[in-house]
Amino acid sequence: MAEIRVDRKDENRNPIWPWILGALVLIGLIWGVSELLDRDDDDDRMATRTETTDRGLAYENEEERVRNNAVTGYEAQGPVSDYLLFVDRNDDDADLDRTNVSDRPADGTAGTAATTEMGLEHEYTSEGIRKLSAALTALAASSTDADIQQKRTAFQQNADKIQQDPMSLQHANTIRTTFTQAADLMATIKDRSYPDSDADVDEVREAAEAIDVNEQTLEQKDEVREFFRKSGEAIQAMDEQRVRNTNTNNQSMQQNN
Repeated sequence: MAEIRVDRKDENRNPIWPWILGALVLIGLIWGVSELLDRDDDDDRMATRTETTDRGLAYENEEERVRNNAVTGYEAQGPVSDYLLFVDRNDDDADLDRTNVSDRPADGTAGTAATTEMGLEHEYTSEGIRKLSAALTALAASSTDADIQQKRTAFQQNADKIQQDPMSLQHANTIRTTFTQAADLMATIKDRSYPDSDADVDEVREAAEAIDVNEQTLEQKDEVREFFRKSGEAIQAMDEQRVRNTNTNNQSMQQNN
């Protein structure tokens, strides 16, 4: 009888399935890391686009102002320019918040979201008053009228107090008093120095008086923004008249020479 030989497989040979399992785990790790990196890149690109868009809005406003001014040959300078740009940039924010309250962290150091919002709004109002004071001082710089100087001093003193204690702006009566002083000063500057300008100081006064002393300042953000905007329109109109007066005087001097 022929001998039948059966080759037995090597019982000591390592199975292949652990290698397959290890390869799958490795592929999963590589895929997970790749997804995290792609997500970070997407977040960076989104942040860059947002920052670029915000910056573009500010530049667009500034370029629009330059185009408009090129028609009349007028270009704001110094404190007047600073204030007008402040108004433009903040007027782009329809809600004036610059940051959504619900997106602000409420931790132990920053306080509640409402407290954070209050701090930002007071900072905005304080900055606006400071720039407004500088712009009005520049407009009245050449005036020796006693009434202008008196009202300018009163407004500046109140503005300085606010800079020293910005949280005083939580009281609506402080804001209304300061805004009313600014409107009075603007009206006097227009009457005494720029009577031919088309500055509508009555609208500035109406905006100041729209501040309700019985309502929280955080509920009157639109009214604050409107006052700064109306003030900007009046200041630009008076500053344009100042430039026209200067140009006329220079031409007269040249003709006389």
